[in-house]
Amino acid sequence: MRRRLATAVPAALVTTLLVMATALAGHGHATGGGEFFYLATQKLQFEAHDFGAPEDDRGTAHYRNLDADVEYTAEIVCAFVTSDTVRFGYFIPENEPGLAGTPIVWEVTDGGSPGDGNDTAAFIVANPYTCDTTTVPPGGTVLNGNFTVHDG
Repeated sequence: MRRRLATAVPAALVTTLLVMATALAGHGHATGGGEFFYLATQKLQFEAHDFGAPEDDRGTAHYRNLDADVEYTAEIVCAFVTSDTVRFGYFIPENEPGLAGTPIVWEVTDGGSPGDGNDTAAFIVANPYTCDTTTVPPGGTVLNGNFTVHDG
């Protein structure tokens, strides 16, 4: 009995680890950074991971509005990745007075090869937990930088 248990536990652990590694390897993710004009000159750097349900998603976004002296880093609470587009949401953190708690959903499109004018970015004020279904209007063209989107 002990011998079966001794071999069953490591086998179960290995199986669990393989299932977890396979799930992590196949998730959608997007990264990048760039400067663009969308109602103001802005910079966005992010890393978003889409693990399925919004409560499983994670990442960070660093935002800076160069025209309004606004800058913060936020924890992503929802990410939705397709072959060339990522939508992700967060709440503006407390260190940004007057905007703290504002819900934001971004949509970033990877236009292919790195270079000026290929990628776009835009955001709206919306429930960040609904990033999987939220519609964001077309965004501003990235002036310099690059966004990369991978759906698996």
